[in-house]
Amino acid sequence: MRSRIRFFFVAFCVVVPSIGWCHKPMEPGVPYFGLGLSISVVPHIGQIFPLRARAGSSQHGVDCLGDVRIEVPSGIEVLAGDTSRKVHVSRWEREHFDQEWVVSLRVSRTGKYRIRGELRIPCGEPTVWDESETLVDLDVRQDTTLVHGGYDTRFERIRDGKRFRYGGGHLVRVDSTNALIFQRGHMVLIDSTEALLPDDISERPLVMSAPHAKCPECGLVAPKALRFIVTVGSNGSVTWIESRPAAETPPVLASAEQALKRYVFRPARAKGGRPVADWAEVEVIVEP
Repeated sequence: MRSRIRFFFVAFCVVVPSIGWCHKPMEPGVPYFGLGLSISVVPHIGQIFPLRARAGSSQHGVDCLGDVRIEVPSGIEVLAGDTSRKVHVSRWEREHFDQEWVVSLRVSRTGKYRIRGELRIPCGEPTVWDESETLVDLDVRQDTTLVHGGYDTRFERIRDGKRFRYGGGHLVRVDSTNALIFQRGHMVLIDSTEALLPDDISERPLVMSAPHAKCPECGLVAPKALRFIVTVGSNGSVTWIESRPAAETPPVLASAEQALKRYVFRPARAKGGRPVADWAEVEVIVEP
């Protein structure tokens, strides 16, 4: 629900940018972009119905173009409208108004269907882009149709071949091979695209073993505590270090990072008990 609220905030501010709270500073790590898909009528077999699409962003500049792709399954005909389109996603765009459009569809038979929409926003750097995915589910029966969605399933960033999940203020490195995800408070490095939002995580990572670092050559006169934001993989080990304490000497940082590699965690768990990557804030003690 939180992700859908965020996108509503984006869409509202695109339409009414003069409202005061539309100009409040953005929280780092929160996805202020997305793709909305909606069906406002009850589709019936053989009848034409509209799928409304809207792409928007409050975090990308006016020169950023988004690529939207809408996958419509067999059994539903596309009669008019774009299922693939480049759009000017920025809320500050005043010249092009291509962010919202209608795709005309018709269901030809009963069955369960899923319409999938993906928004990809590259901007400037060729090795960095944002992605989101939105689904609409239809259960078409002889007498009626049940519609569920659109609902967001993921917000991710790909950076230099690594995939992260948006986590709120930090990235989470995921356990496959290519993006960043927005979780509450942080981003999480992940290994592959995964349909996971911050509210899907029921248990956060828990430190089980936290060995101290030893650095006799660092010139310390007393133990020193350093705080790090890390991604804890689904195997319970640190897979990525997001930020490093400022104003520390390289030997102290290197010793602390070596100790982090020996930390053992109980990994985060998604609803249903599946272990997943997530971010954690940890303290490392460096001893003289």
